[in-house]
Amino acid sequence: MTTLNRNSALLGKKFNEYLLPAILSAMSILLASFVDGIIVSKLISPDALSAVNLAEPVILFFQALFFLFGIGGLISISRALGERDSRKANVLFTLAAIGAVIVSVAVTVVGTVFKDGIVSLVCNEQKLTKMVSDYVSYSIYGSAFIIIIPTFVFLMRVDGLPKFSSAILIVSNAVNLVMDIVYIGALGMGIKGAALATVTGYAVGSLMVLYYLCIYKKRTLKFVKLGAGDLKSLAQLCTSGISSVLNTVLLFVKAILLNRIVIKAGGADAISIFSVCNFLLTFISMFVSGGADTMTPIVSMLSGEKDNKGIGIILKKTFAFVLGCCAAVIAFVCIFPEAVLAIFSVRSESKLAIGVPAVRIFSLSLIGMGISYIMMNYFQSVKHKALSVMITLLRGIVLTVPLAYAMSKLFGVRGIWWSLFVSEMLTAAAAFGVSFIIRCTHKDKYSSVFLFESSADSSAVLDVSIEAKKTDAVRVSESICTFCLENGADGQRAKYAGLLAEEMVEHIRRFNGENAPQIDLFCKVLDDRVILSVRDNGAIFDPAKVDDDTQGLSNLKMIRSVADKVEYTRVIGLNNMLVELGR
Repeated sequence: MTTLNRNSALLGKKFNEYLLPAILSAMSILLASFVDGIIVSKLISPDALSAVNLAEPVILFFQALFFLFGIGGLISISRALGERDSRKANVLFTLAAIGAVIVSVAVTVVGTVFKDGIVSLVCNEQKLTKMVSDYVSYSIYGSAFIIIIPTFVFLMRVDGLPKFSSAILIVSNAVNLVMDIVYIGALGMGIKGAALATVTGYAVGSLMVLYYLCIYKKRTLKFVKLGAGDLKSLAQLCTSGISSVLNTVLLFVKAILLNRIVIKAGGADAISIFSVCNFLLTFISMFVSGGADTMTPIVSMLSGEKDNKGIGIILKKTFAFVLGCCAAVIAFVCIFPEAVLAIFSVRSESKLAIGVPAVRIFSLSLIGMGISYIMMNYFQSVKHKALSVMITLLRGIVLTVPLAYAMSKLFGVRGIWWSLFVSEMLTAAAAFGVSFIIRCTHKDKYSSVFLFESSADSSAVLDVSIEAKKTDAVRVSESICTFCLENGADGQRAKYAGLLAEEMVEHIRRFNGENAPQIDLFCKVLDDRVILSVRDNGAIFDPAKVDDDTQGLSNLKMIRSVADKVEYTRVIGLNNMLVELGR
């Protein structure tokens, strides 16, 4: 009989299911921003585009807030469900929703009261003040939509709805572009129309969120009544996404400082080339963030389950996808730099002399950027927040800006391009270096440079992947029975463990008909009990709710009658069932 082993079939399929929606979400936001700028510039004036750019810190502040509750909620809820703590997951879901609502109301009130102060802070150009004020005002009035809707988009990913959550952002941004033309072109609202179009887009997206909350019957995340003790989970919620919040803030600060360094070192020609470099970064970020965002909820869940093999599978797929995309862009830029520059009408000899080496050198930084971004998201997902923040600070401002300044003094404008490559590679090296030191100093706690948590006990574990087929049900039953006997379980418990495993697989097979789901099955033999854990990508069903009157579910009835404990959670579209047998 062929030995059963763990493979990547289940988690690989889940990764692929989440990947395209994540990329499309990032693409819809970035492309909408790009096209939005063109529309504003053409239908109003170039000054209007400048006003929108000056108001960008306000929008980034809104983004930081929905990252706080959205990504923080996504990570902490996924981990709670991985730990099979449904009550805590629902508490976190409730806190994230309430937090986003309260903060958005506060932003609307405080922003309206202090609007003039906010405008004077972001705009010191007198002729643009009126347009910036109009844009900021309408953005503040609609901040509830801009903050709350993306928050729920992240939370819905935990509920196994990557395509639907992606569709909300795509629809919202599409409506935004259409309403730009209506408000600005047809109604002549000027820059007010540009801001109102954004708010309208998210308002339409809110209808889709309401469908999820009020109509969608398969929603597994529920609102619960909060007790005084539940408020302590708010700190976990908010700190879980702190690196993403900090990264958003530092991106803006870094852009301002690097722009000044580039202008001082190379003048107008250099800053136009730097704009091309920033476009390349924006383009590849759609794929880098898509891969990392795909990884985040899956790794958070696996971390809660302490499934280190599963985390390793997802990390390999994430690195392969992200670095593959980065390598493809680097190859194209290095081979066809003139073609890249021509897209942005860079054709003069003077600009090409700066631009060709600049884009080639800059493109090399994409590898380091991809590695650093993955590591930042990974450590954020597995509760190593300090490491994640360290990476964010290093690539955000601590290394990048000082190196750019120093190398511009030593080597001129070309030194800036090399500084970006060096800073990203140093950040990636620091991420692995620090994690390696932590692993070496805590060998009893961690088993890898990725800081996989070692098991607190010395229990034997069987870890296999199968399909929900009758032949596989029999094979896994025999394997588990043999495994339990070999690791100290008595004959009766070993027999029951094998029987339970077979019944669990048989139920999944029968419940899903001809579409045989993928299954990851774990068996752990402890001194006082045997634990079986089954994860599958089949149709949703809670075995803990089976009663004596349920028809056609004899497999589950038998499991309930034999097992001492049965637990179930549904997370990122996967069924997770845990069964315990006392010894």
